[in-house]
Amino acid sequence: MRSPSTKIRVLVVHSQLAQHGSERYLYEVCKALDKNRFEVSILTRPVFIRNQFYYHKLTELGLTIHCKLITRRHIRFPIKKLYARLGWMRRLVGALQQWQVRLWCGRLVRSADVVAIIGIETYCDAFAPWLDESGNVVIHHMNHKFQFERDYFNECRQRRVVILDEQQRLEVKASPMADCEMFYFPLSMSLNDRAMLSVTPPATGRLMRFAVVSRLYKDRPNEPLFRCFAALARAVPAELYFYGGGDASQYALLLGELKIVDKVRFMGHQSNLEAALLRDRPAVLWLIAMGPSISYGSVEVASLGLPMVFWNLSRQSYEQILAQTDGALHAFADEASFVDFNLKLLQDPVRLKEHAEHLCRHVRSRFEISHYISSLEDYYETVACASDVVEPNRVP
Repeated sequence: MRSPSTKIRVLVVHSQLAQHGSERYLYEVCKALDKNRFEVSILTRPVFIRNQFYYHKLTELGLTIHCKLITRRHIRFPIKKLYARLGWMRRLVGALQQWQVRLWCGRLVRSADVVAIIGIETYCDAFAPWLDESGNVVIHHMNHKFQFERDYFNECRQRRVVILDEQQRLEVKASPMADCEMFYFPLSMSLNDRAMLSVTPPATGRLMRFAVVSRLYKDRPNEPLFRCFAALARAVPAELYFYGGGDASQYALLLGELKIVDKVRFMGHQSNLEAALLRDRPAVLWLIAMGPSISYGSVEVASLGLPMVFWNLSRQSYEQILAQTDGALHAFADEASFVDFNLKLLQDPVRLKEHAEHLCRHVRSRFEISHYISSLEDYYETVACASDVVEPNRVP
């Protein structure tokens, strides 16, 4: 039985610590957890990890980082090509990986009161079926199903899932994991200490600069935004800045078809997005929304007080999303409405400023992590206490 004075040992697991959304989520959770109540450590990959963005930020928090995890997601070409084609190689790699993770990571996992795994794909590629029966595992479900490389719901046997939004709840309920325990914890971050920026759009008739913050990966639906920009550029002088890493050449044919090759600038990944936005001064930023849910990039930019319009990937209507966000989040699923709303914003500087401020207030209220972290702490404690009963002989 746990002593009330004993800290709860939480092992947070992720396949890497690069500057992406799920890694930001890991960092924000680890930063916000009460260190008087929890002893937090990280399990991640060994290769090049000390060069990755969040490695240094996590060590600055005083956290121990164990660089021992190797998963099938780390396989690279040319082995990855053979791995995808040959069943015997997949079985061999899977067996070797399971042996490695048990040997290298077994004691770490068994000594933790809570194993918080960031991403269902991380669990399936590293720990299934080894930890399927463990009662102290919590999977933080980070993606929506359309972003999956394969249907991980069919492979996962864990029974505790932390979800980010309503869309994830619906996806889990429609999956083989329908009867699992779901706990809601939104994509939140520390926002109270962030200063607001002021980006003034150019006068009507001059070149209007728009910006997209996204990654150039297949799991990011960027094509609709390029099509919207092409329609908008036919109405006003405009250029589009695209902030995000990835291979821009995959959109070369589309940009040529839309006749906007000379109007789109791929700026690459920005380690300091605030500085880039101040430097380039876009009039409006465009990002993706899943109904009323938005990404870390969207939360971060909106909290600065910048005007933003969203492309909606959910089945919820514009009116439904507006009602759920107190009129703050304008998200569209058709090109004509998206373009028309942007044009109206640009024609009315007062409305543009009010739009940005309204969204900023909404984001700072809804996504501030201090509003939610205590409930996650209580949930972790519940998991730890439950596993004490089921597994009393955990390694000290």
